[in-house]
Amino acid sequence: MTERTVAVEARATSFAFPLEQPILDHVDLTVGREAVALTGTSGTGKTTLLHCLSGILVPSSGAVAVTGHVITGMTTEERSAIRRRHVGMVFQFSELIAELTLLENVSLPLELLGSPRRVATRTARDLLGELGISQLAQRYPAQVSGGQAQRAAVARALIHEPSVVLADEPPGALDAATGGRVLELLLDAARSRGAAVVLATHDAAVAALADRVVDMAEIGAPHGARPPPVAGAVVARRSSGFVFSDRAGTAGGGRERSSSAACAWPWSAHSSASLPRPSSRRRRTARGNAPSRRRSTTRTPRLA
Repeated sequence: MTERTVAVEARATSFAFPLEQPILDHVDLTVGREAVALTGTSGTGKTTLLHCLSGILVPSSGAVAVTGHVITGMTTEERSAIRRRHVGMVFQFSELIAELTLLENVSLPLELLGSPRRVATRTARDLLGELGISQLAQRYPAQVSGGQAQRAAVARALIHEPSVVLADEPPGALDAATGGRVLELLLDAARSRGAAVVLATHDAAVAALADRVVDMAEIGAPHGARPPPVAGAVVARRSSGFVFSDRAGTAGGGRERSSSAACAWPWSAHSSASLPRPSSRRRRTARGNAPSRRRSTTRTPRLA
């Protein structure tokens, strides 16, 4: 495999949270223009490896390269710039921004890269059509099904024509039929654009759709590795502009989901103030279809 065909690569990559046993131990992985499934039981480091490949987490040792750019020695801002341009991300949950329509969610990566809103919107509408949900473009995430939201998340990951798409259990929150269809759409759309795909899964049926299957136990996941407890200290305090509320242990398993913006845009170097703000009418519409977030006015009695 020549250097020009390598989309993402990990070389002797290790990762451990402070005072914990390693989650990754000298992992070597080279991915070309192909779909690779990372398999293994929970706690073997699939999600942690994806986060290292994306630059969200910095390995304890070793190196990670994305399209030839070695990102492990870069600053947070530099890693974010590489991620915005070359990496698409799909999460187990769609992680769409609740206050934006599907169309606005999908067009946002292009706008962050400097595309005129008119161009970004047209491209997003075409991509939503390719994935079969163009009729839902003006709906908010709370107004669509889980499968429809995940299709929009796939469109968001692909709209800027990334070199590699990193997908963490993309059909995991969906029923088998819907999840299978979403995964097929993701793989077909990525392959048609020449993008590599690295997906984490423990489902053999999902792994079978990839071009290559890699067992974490065979590439450097320590025997019996497990993520540290959620009760640990925050380890990824800020990821490229947005607070990414992973606590110690969540990168290897579940993730504390404090806000949709924090989880959906870990690759953005922009502050939340730069996000397109919906009109007051749209905010009322979205609020009317989502659970109320009004803070309780009940006062707790003061103890003597």
